[in-house]
Amino acid sequence: MPIIILYTNGTCSIHAPTSLFQSSFLFTVGHGEGTIPFASFFGLHLILLSPSGDKSEHHILARNLVEATGFAVAIPNYRLSPRQPTTIEPPFRHPGHVDDIVSALITIHSWEPPSTTALRLNHTSMHLIGHSCGAYMISAILMEARVPGAGPTWPLPETVHSTIQTATIAEGIYDLDLLLVLFPKYQYFVEDAFGEREAQPGSSFTKFSVTQFVLAKNSMIRWFVIQSTGDKLIDVNQAEAMISHLEASHKTPTTHVFQDISTLNADHDAVLQTKEFALLVADFVKARAEPMK
Repeated sequence: MPIIILYTNGTCSIHAPTSLFQSSFLFTVGHGEGTIPFASFFGLHLILLSPSGDKSEHHILARNLVEATGFAVAIPNYRLSPRQPTTIEPPFRHPGHVDDIVSALITIHSWEPPSTTALRLNHTSMHLIGHSCGAYMISAILMEARVPGAGPTWPLPETVHSTIQTATIAEGIYDLDLLLVLFPKYQYFVEDAFGEREAQPGSSFTKFSVTQFVLAKNSMIRWFVIQSTGDKLIDVNQAEAMISHLEASHKTPTTHVFQDISTLNADHDAVLQTKEFALLVADFVKARAEPMK
């Protein structure tokens, strides 16, 4: 079975042989509680999920995805930027959050199971899901920044990138300048993550917006952009901007860029707890998951 990996706000942690990752969980079929340590799951396609909020808050979403897909689901956390003003020097900012996710993907891809287990992890089939800030980070990892320093500190290795079959991004932030035009009150948290706007060239966050990034050459990843009509925190303008950018960037958008901006109607965070969201994602992922090698 494939692997679904979900991304959440929080401190980056996965149970694996590295100091950065300590306590993530995978969810899979056939276990009453729905969670066991990462080290126990192999022989499964994987979904990596990155919704907003700490990983411990999203067991319902993970279980819904497991039930709907039959895939394993991993939920790593990542470190957060402190609210300003802060005594932390230097402050933790972008691209640190994205670097944590790159490290998580590399760890998952390279980690081998103990010789005592009869199962194995299918490293050739990963599906990424990002919600809110997680949608931004997944996009920043899978695309290439035009300006140095705007993307990850180091790119995702091709050996890992090539195993990612789909990227589902939901209720996401993609164009930071557009976000602040429509929601000026969000300036504080954008500056917490990226630095003060006055310090940016032209007082703009344009270089950090993933609508300015380019798709990796010859990328065959299928993109699915989701937006709920009931989202009161992020409006449809963000989804439409990302859809337009992906369609304009891809050589074959009709087979690699998909959208749903009308089916769901729950609010920004509540949408993740709905069966409808899990089923929508499951239908997309299962239709595009390659057979296990």
